[in-house]
Amino acid sequence: MAEGSRGGRKRGLNWWRAEAETKRHREIIMKKRKCLKKKCLICGEAFMPRRSDSVVCSNRCRNVRGKRRYRAKKEREKDEDT
Repeated sequence: MAEGSRGGRKRGLNWWRAEAETKRHREIIMKKRKCLKKKCLICGEAFMPRRSDSVVCSNRCRNVRGKRRYRAKKEREKDEDT
C-alpha cells in the first residue's frame, strides 16, 4: 500500500460532484411529483417520501407502526381463540 493511502475504495477527484448531482436529481424528481409532502400516520408530521408507498416519516415511526400492527394481530388471534 502506498504511503499516505488509507486503503478502501479509491475515489476520483470529483466524487463530491457525483453526490451533488444525485441529490439535485432527487430534488427535481420530488418537485415533479403531484404530492410533494405526505402526512406521517404515526406522528402527523409532514414529510417528503423517498418512495411513493411511504406512509411514515422516520425509522422511529416505522418501528412504532410495526409494534402497533403486531399487537393488533395478536389481539385478533386472542379474540378468535376465545
